[in-house]
Amino acid sequence: MSIITNSTGYRRADRALLCRIGWLTLLFWGFYQSGYGQTIIQVTNTGDSGPGTLRQALADVDGSSVPGTFTITFTVSGTIALTSPLVAPADKDVTITGPSATTTAITLSGGGPSSDFSILDVPVAATLTVRYLSFANGHTSGNGGAISLGGGTLRLAYGYFHENQAGNFGGAIYQGGGSFTITNSTFAGNTAISNSGAIHKGSSDDGLIDNCTFSSNVARAGGAIEASFGSLTISNSTFTQNQAVGVTNSPGDADGGAIYGGNGDARVTINNCLIAGNTSSGGGQDIRSGFNSSTGHNLIGNPAGATLDDVTTGNLTGMPASVVLSPVLATNGGATPTHALLTAGPAINAGPPASTDPDQRGLPVFDTRRDIGAFESQVTPLVTATGSVSAACNGAGGFSLTVTGGTSGYAYRLTDGGSFTALAGASPYTVSVTTAGSYTVTVQDGAGNLSVPMPLTLTGPPTINIAATPSLFIVSGQRTTLTASGAGSYQWSTGENTAAISVSVAGPYSVTGTTGSCWAVARVTVAVPACNTVVYVTQAGAGAQDGSSWSHAFSGTALQTAIQVAAACGAQVWVAQGLYKPTVYTGPESRTVSFFIPDGVQVYGGYAAGTNSRTTFPGSTTLSGDIDNDGLPGNNSYHVVRFLNAGNQTRLDGVVITGGNSNGSSSADAGLGGGVFNDGGYGGSSSPVLANVYFLENNAVDAGGAMYNNGFRGASSPTLINVSFTRNSARNGGAMYNYASENGVSNPVLTDVSFSSNSAAYGGGMYSNAYFGLCNPVLTNVHFSSNSAVESGGAIYNDINCSPIFTNCSFTNNSAFNGGAMRNYFNSNPSCTSCIFQNNTAAGSGGAMYNNSSSSPLLTHCVFRGNTAVDAGSAMINNASCSPILKDCIFEYNSVDLASISGGTVTTYSNSNAIITNCIFTSNSAPVGGAISSDNSGPVITNTVFTRNLAIKGGAIYILGNTDKPVLTNVSFSNNSAVTGGALSIVNYESVSLVLTNSVLFGNGSANAIEAVTSTGGGPSPVIAADATSLLIRFSLVEAGVNPAMYTAGPGNLTTSTSPFVSDSDLQLATGSVAINAGDIASLTAVNGPYSATALPATDLAGVPRIVGGRVDMGAYESQTASPPLPCGLPPAAISFRASGDIGPDNCSVPLLATATGDRFVMTGPSGYVYSTVYRNAGTYSVTGLNVRQPGVYTLTVYSGSCTATYTTEVAGTACR
Repeated sequence: MSIITNSTGYRRADRALLCRIGWLTLLFWGFYQSGYGQTIIQVTNTGDSGPGTLRQALADVDGSSVPGTFTITFTVSGTIALTSPLVAPADKDVTITGPSATTTAITLSGGGPSSDFSILDVPVAATLTVRYLSFANGHTSGNGGAISLGGGTLRLAYGYFHENQAGNFGGAIYQGGGSFTITNSTFAGNTAISNSGAIHKGSSDDGLIDNCTFSSNVARAGGAIEASFGSLTISNSTFTQNQAVGVTNSPGDADGGAIYGGNGDARVTINNCLIAGNTSSGGGQDIRSGFNSSTGHNLIGNPAGATLDDVTTGNLTGMPASVVLSPVLATNGGATPTHALLTAGPAINAGPPASTDPDQRGLPVFDTRRDIGAFESQVTPLVTATGSVSAACNGAGGFSLTVTGGTSGYAYRLTDGGSFTALAGASPYTVSVTTAGSYTVTVQDGAGNLSVPMPLTLTGPPTINIAATPSLFIVSGQRTTLTASGAGSYQWSTGENTAAISVSVAGPYSVTGTTGSCWAVARVTVAVPACNTVVYVTQAGAGAQDGSSWSHAFSGTALQTAIQVAAACGAQVWVAQGLYKPTVYTGPESRTVSFFIPDGVQVYGGYAAGTNSRTTFPGSTTLSGDIDNDGLPGNNSYHVVRFLNAGNQTRLDGVVITGGNSNGSSSADAGLGGGVFNDGGYGGSSSPVLANVYFLENNAVDAGGAMYNNGFRGASSPTLINVSFTRNSARNGGAMYNYASENGVSNPVLTDVSFSSNSAAYGGGMYSNAYFGLCNPVLTNVHFSSNSAVESGGAIYNDINCSPIFTNCSFTNNSAFNGGAMRNYFNSNPSCTSCIFQNNTAAGSGGAMYNNSSSSPLLTHCVFRGNTAVDAGSAMINNASCSPILKDCIFEYNSVDLASISGGTVTTYSNSNAIITNCIFTSNSAPVGGAISSDNSGPVITNTVFTRNLAIKGGAIYILGNTDKPVLTNVSFSNNSAVTGGALSIVNYESVSLVLTNSVLFGNGSANAIEAVTSTGGGPSPVIAADATSLLIRFSLVEAGVNPAMYTAGPGNLTTSTSPFVSDSDLQLATGSVAINAGDIASLTAVNGPYSATALPATDLAGVPRIVGGRVDMGAYESQTASPPLPCGLPPAAISFRASGDIGPDNCSVPLLATATGDRFVMTGPSGYVYSTVYRNAGTYSVTGLNVRQPGVYTLTVYSGSCTATYTTEVAGTACR
């Protein structure tokens, strides 16, 4: 057992233990206190396990509850041969320090090839510092031969890692998680069978390497280091003799002799590093990465494969290791081995001028300036040389060399390893060189001493380049810009002396560029391309770049030229996968430039260059407004694409449109349509086709974040097929705005389109405005999801006479303050067929839909499910003379916040007379009117079911006093519940005129099923029943126990204690129900509405015939089976059924008279004549004034329950004139 102490003294158990084992044992274990919060543990033997070993010390720390940090030191030196991995304690801060600060006197040795484990595991939450230790002979078939870092924090200083091996990644160290800092350490002779011979950086946590040497490490890729994720900074380090070796049958698979960047998610920054003499059997002899960053002063022997951005000041390249550093790895006076720099090598005094960092050995900067790499030379060169250059042109040029020190007899060489040429004359010496290029100049004195090699570059005549933007090809009316580069000044053949000129005429152009005393000429020809059926464009361009084929494709900067060529030639444009922008210029004026697609041009994106194969959606051809390439929207194009008066043969297909930012003035169109501005205004007409287009993250400060269709005094009705709008934004119409003002037209046709996560103040997805115009978009299979509006219309806002047509559309998870999915305003009457509104929300009213100011949508076969509102109308609110027509719709699980004072799944205000036919309201909830709340309105409800709805007042329907006349016919109420008025609550009933006919109320709370409250708060009152103009229930079935005053005044009402329904969940009438054939005897079906008690739809809620068996049933469903015989009641009879006269030439109409006793009658006569009606008169039914126009026999059938009586009479005479 180990004994651990801290500054608070021994724990009680520890003191007792000390008393038993004695102080001699305490000293043997080597544990003692040193300073506040620090526990020091001494390792006293080099065994693998047991008392006094490193393994036991780590275990004791792991089990300790003593607070503070732990330091493990050694009183011994030598090799610890391990048989299993050491594990750093989790949740502890531990430092392991070797016994010497001048050498790595402790070596942790793995078992070599016969073993399979990492020497040291560092788990999550561990904090470990290791100093002055060697790690050798680690061997694992997995990752990290010496150390496997799975998390936590690892700090290494003065470590020596050699002869370790991993079967996968990280011959010495594998980072799978956690951060590491490695300083003053050496990695030599380590191997990984896969990648990263020494270190593998495999997590997003940071890594830092400083003053380290990597020598003779081997892997397939990244002989020394592979970085796959995160940020790795390497400073003041040396990499040499490392190797990337491919497998036997694929040697070219190797890459990155020293450093390999294996993943685009990593970034390696190198500073003052020496990387030379490494090899690869594939690519990247020294380094391979497209994402390396340099802070300067690096020496890279072979830079091929290294892409360095940021700062490259002071970088040296192209120098072999043989002229830079010693090939021998030696201690050189340090604790860890290094490669010494050659005294006169180019790395001497070539590091950062301001650096004062000591080298890997801890030695300071010598001779005023840091050397490159991990080694700081402490020797002053005997010979010092400086030089200057002049340009090499017109047969002249060279260097001027100033030499000091050494002995006379100086000579120079221009390249490392070259021969020396004597310097003539005196210092400064003149060296004539007429060939431009980069030289490494070294001076040798008479005794053979060398100066530090000087990199000197001799410039030659300028190389002039001419770039054409957008292209060397133009068409009529187009200009191109020719920009010269490579010289100090320019003179064009046109007489202009600027670097760039703009030309609009085809022909040859030349420019003379001058730098100093040297000049050169460059020439180009601007041409008009030949016509072909297809114009080809790739991002980089190819061949002659005339668009005639993939091999001669226009470049991406010339896409507009390609479009203009297609317009002139009647051709299509095929655009390869890639990124394309409207202009290469920046600045305010450049923001007005868009891809303009003229009438009739068809642009197709998504092609794999060189083939006819294309990916249509999501597109891989991206049209971007990010013209300044900063990834920010601020200075992006106002419109990425623009159409003007484009017909329906114009097409844009298979592209992504992103980054448009129309944040200027809407009066200049710069605040409209960030992605596309489709302009058919002012007498024009623009109706292009957009197919397989993805609008992503476009913005407009005013309207139409992704697309603006301008039909102002014109027409703008594009067709969109398989288009997606995502994360676009604007004040009005986050994705699309349709404008048809002043007799304009904007009727876009959308098929298979999606709007998701778009946002606006009004109309998160779409805004349509028909102010004195026509704006009726047609949407089929269009889906709106997760769009939002701060104010109204989370998905859509229809404004002023705008009546879109929706078919098979969905609205899901949209949100707004009012109208979570849709807002219809001012006579906007959309039609929705087979649409679903689900999980939309309103912070105010109209969870799914808000209708206002005479807007009366038509909804057929629609579903409203799970929508919510805080205030009123979880599915729909109708305000100010809105009369929506709802047919065959389902409303379920919608809810209004019960804290609200309003309510209703469907709410109607202010003369909004909804017409509801063949609908189901189930499981909805609200404070008042769980399904419907009507205030000063008169809904007409037919063939509809209300079940399982919940409210505080009016479980199904709440009616607040009004002057309109709600009419409910063939309605079924079941299992609705409320505190008062389980089915119906009528407040201020004295001003209500409600008619309930052919309906069933059962299971809604018995006596509480119907509530009628006076304006002063009075409860149920017989006054209601007496006043037929207030509440009239007729031919309806009411559950026994309901206040009789509610229904006795009306004719044909029945009561029952037995449910008339098949079950609680099936409101079809049960066989034998008293509600069968018990409805209004005058009820007939009508071909069309408006419907009423005597004019019913042809079918019931289930879609089967409404009247079966000669008389309508009560409730929403019509029984399709014969009903049982009813009692006869009064015997049927007729009195004096006769004709009042005969028909003759001068008498064309004869009345039939009768007085009948029974329920109803039917009269038939010649030529299929049928007449049926009822006249009520004190228990008898009088037939008077029934005029017939044909002679013949008429039959009167009188019904009383199931009994009948038949009478005939004959009308004599001949046909009248």
